[in-house]
Amino acid sequence: MHGSSLEEATPKRSVRERNTPVNHNDIQHINISCGARPARRYPPLAMSDHRTKLAVVAALALSAGAVLSRCSPAPPSPSRTDVATEAAAAPRDLLNRLWFDKLPEKRTDEVTIGLFFGGGIGLFESGSAYKSSFEIFEFERKATELDLTFLHDKKRSSVTYVVRACDERPPFDLCLTLEGNARGPKKLYGFAYDDDEAARVPWSRDLRASAKARAALR
Repeated sequence: MHGSSLEEATPKRSVRERNTPVNHNDIQHINISCGARPARRYPPLAMSDHRTKLAVVAALALSAGAVLSRCSPAPPSPSRTDVATEAAAAPRDLLNRLWFDKLPEKRTDEVTIGLFFGGGIGLFESGSAYKSSFEIFEFERKATELDLTFLHDKKRSSVTYVVRACDERPPFDLCLTLEGNARGPKKLYGFAYDDDEAARVPWSRDLRASAKARAALR
């Protein structure tokens, strides 16, 4: 008698109720916003199918991962210094650039400059913008090797050069090392950007044009 009363008081679920799939729309959505810590709220899941549970957990994990990926900060853009450093690694940056032994503050300052033009002609010049001496040479470039032929006496010199970003002598940000140069400077400095050169040496365009005219004398 007691057993029958207990059975009547405890209703049994039908087979249909036990096998009814869970409606995923009834599951609460987890609200995750950028910079906010997600609330740990999990709804009760009355499921007997273990594979269904795993599928729901995997779906929630993928959704959270997608939101977090959108919230992740973008990688920083390369700075001007980084771009200059990468550009300075190319051997061709030797060419068509004014190289100084020091920064001239006015036109009458005496400096030594070097110029290597793309046509295989170059010069070393020492003096001011108004008075100077120079020597023209032809050169053949092979990777980081230079074979120089000085036009005045046809003497030759083999030079290994390195162009790199540096801050040894501000405001210059490039260094040119000429190893084995017996008839010219061993180290010169330049600017990675033409506008920086023009700002620091306003007559640099005149210097380049004058040097190019002298080099044409060959």
